[in-house]
Amino acid sequence: MQKKRMKKSRGKNSKAKIIIIVALVGIIMVVMLPFIINYIYVQNVKSDFWNVDYNIGDILLYYGGLFTFAGTSILGIMTYFQNEKLQDKSEEVNRLQMELQKRSMVLAEKQYNQNIQNSNVFPKFEIKLSSYSGNYGDISISVRNVTTMIVSGLRAIEFRADCNEAIILSTKEILFEKNSLEPGKDTIVKMKNKEIIKEVSNQGWIRNVEYYDDVKLIFEFSCEDEKCVTHYYRASVVVSSTKEFVKDTWVVKKIG
Repeated sequence: MQKKRMKKSRGKNSKAKIIIIVALVGIIMVVMLPFIINYIYVQNVKSDFWNVDYNIGDILLYYGGLFTFAGTSILGIMTYFQNEKLQDKSEEVNRLQMELQKRSMVLAEKQYNQNIQNSNVFPKFEIKLSSYSGNYGDISISVRNVTTMIVSGLRAIEFRADCNEAIILSTKEILFEKNSLEPGKDTIVKMKNKEIIKEVSNQGWIRNVEYYDDVKLIFEFSCEDEKCVTHYYRASVVVSSTKEFVKDTWVVKKIG
């Protein structure tokens, strides 16, 4: 490391020396040349080389124009190289800005995907019909926690039955056997509701019942996740006939 530093310092010193020498030569040429020309013309130099048809003023004007041209050329060259350096620096700055923008975009996309994943992490349930006491009276359903988080604060909101877009039964007398569920655990929810039938007629000991077709059972409830955030759900299943026991899994949607 020290050798490299010494080489760099030597290189810088040599460049500085060259610049100083060139500057001194330039200053000497600019300052001393008129005096040299004047001395040659004043002195009686015995040489045919100095016997010319123009006078000292013409020579000084010539060298003045020459130095002006040289100075202008040097300034132009310096400006060109300065512009090249500025262009290179500008391109480097643009490249760095593009890299920063790409990195920012990657981070933003990663954060966005993380937010989506976090937004999708909420309690999920599997609900099925457990039992009822004849013609869907006093229904009991099984609610299973199918996520890896503990769910608490289970609270029933409403249970109802719809047929042809009309509510044929509604109750809020609902009881969760457990208020919290560990992952993979389930609980029973009991409804206090009447039988879901149209009409009942008795002929002696015979009970004639008319059943509903295409009845939609709807159960609404809420819970809290591990961060104490409340979530609301609506579970539903379609019963083709209230005469039959439906084993289908209910459709559970998060509504809030």
